[in-house]
This record gives sequence, structure tokens and C-alpha cells, in this order.
Amino acid sequence: MAINKIKKWYLVFFILVVLVFILNFIMGFFIPPIKIYRFSFFNNVIWDTLLFFILYILSPFLGYGLTYIVSPLFLRLHKFIFRKKHQYGIEDRPNNKDLKFNFIRLFFPALLTINLALILSKLDVIRELIIEPSIIENADDIIITMMVMIPLMGICAVISIVLFSAIYFLIDTGIIFTNKKYIENRPINTKVQSIGSWFLYILKGYSGISIILVFYEFYANIFYSVDLIDPITVFGIIILWPMMPFLITGVFIPLLPLLQRNFENRKQSLLKKARKMGITSYFEVIIKES
Repeated sequence: MAINKIKKWYLVFFILVVLVFILNFIMGFFIPPIKIYRFSFFNNVIWDTLLFFILYILSPFLGYGLTYIVSPLFLRLHKFIFRKKHQYGIEDRPNNKDLKFNFIRLFFPALLTINLALILSKLDVIRELIIEPSIIENADDIIITMMVMIPLMGICAVISIVLFSAIYFLIDTGIIFTNKKYIENRPINTKVQSIGSWFLYILKGYSGISIILVFYEFYANIFYSVDLIDPITVFGIIILWPMMPFLITGVFIPLLPLLQRNFENRKQSLLKKARKMGITSYFEVIIKES
């Protein structure tokens, strides 16, 4: 059953990719030749974006592969921050065989992708590295920002997938911590939490709040520059850019079956690293009502 659902999600992803490629390929014939990017292959901004879209497509696979390296670093970082204040252990966490489309698991990495790309697109050194000098001199700032974001989002997508997948690895592995021994004879409540959840709250909070701020700044710049940009471009930005988080969420679809199919493999891989850090005990969390 799970295998059929995995095939279904890959099919959805494949259809999405094909539609984007066909649409962009056709639109490229209606765009006059112009070199915007320093590393342009076609002198056609639409067809150049197709090359960047390939990195978008590969980002779930590249990010997932790098997660095997990054997830133990998250575990080591947590132990470094709290040192001897917490006791670490492993809670047996079985795999959920029923693969469902978990929108939130993909949506927040998409928000972080856009957030990072928007921040980096403001840096002059990044702009000069990506955009032709003549375009930087003549184009409006908001247009330059958008042109820089298009290739940057492919790189930022990989970074976002790595960060969030590392957290999902920790959650699914069942590595938890508690302050029970540390707070003995102290007026502090007992806490039991997954290490992955601890990092997830921080990263989701940053992604959610910061994207609101950067989008506000982005659209404020559009309205300030509305007299300098043609109406069709303004309309396209206002309508299409709010859809970007959802489009990127669609691109990240392969991450879900990757997490599902390799559950036991990545769990054992991370547990092996955890044991080397001294995390060997198994915890059973019991809640009793009195």
C-alpha cells in the first residue's frame, strides 16, 4: 500500500515538472534575446530559468543525501548547549506505514527557501556575481531582486531541505531528552522532549515570522517603485509571487517518500552516531493521571 502511494507522489511530482518545463519552453519563444545572467546559456531569461529549475528538482535528493552528515551535528550541538543539564535517551518509535501528504513538513522548508533567497538577493556581492553589470545599472531594484532570487532559490532549497530533514531524522529516530535528574530539589517543572522537536520549534518560528517581514518589505518596495515598472510586471508580481511558497512545496514532494522508504536505514544510521556520543539508554515515557 505504501509503495503504491510512493509511486503516486512521484507521479504528481513528475507531472508538475513536465508542466513547468513545457510552459517555460513555450514562453521562451515570446521573449526577446537578452543576457541577464553572467552564466547565461541561451541569452533568454525564460530558458535560463529552466536550468535553475533543474536544481529545484534535484534539491530534495541533494538535501536528503547531505542530511546524513548534518543530523548528527544537530545532536552534538544540542548536547553542547545543555551540557550536563539534560539526560538523553532513545524512545522506541515505529515507522508509520501509511504515507500521507504532510503539507507542513514541506511548507516550512519552502518558506525558509524564499526567506534566505530574499535576504541574500539584497547583497551587492551576490548581485554582481549573478547579474550582468549593464542590467544592474539600468534595471529597477525590485526587478534585480527577483532576477537574483530565481537562481538563488535552487541553492537555498538545498540548504532548507538539509536543515529540516536533519530535524525530521532526529524526530523519527526517537532521541529525546529530559531534565528530571537536573531539577531534583529545584523549583522547575519536569520536561521531556524530542531533540528534533526542540530544533523544529525554533526553525519553524524563524521561517514563519521572518517570511512575513521579508514579504512585507518586498511588496512595500513594489508599491514604492510602481511608477517605474510596467503594469503587466507589477500585476504578475502581485499575483504570482504569493503562490511561490506553494509551488516550491510541490517541488519538495519527493522528500516525503524518501523519508518514508528509508525510515529504518536512517534511523539505525543516526542511532549508531548517537551511541558514539554516549546515548545508549532506552526511555519509556509513561503519563499517569492521579
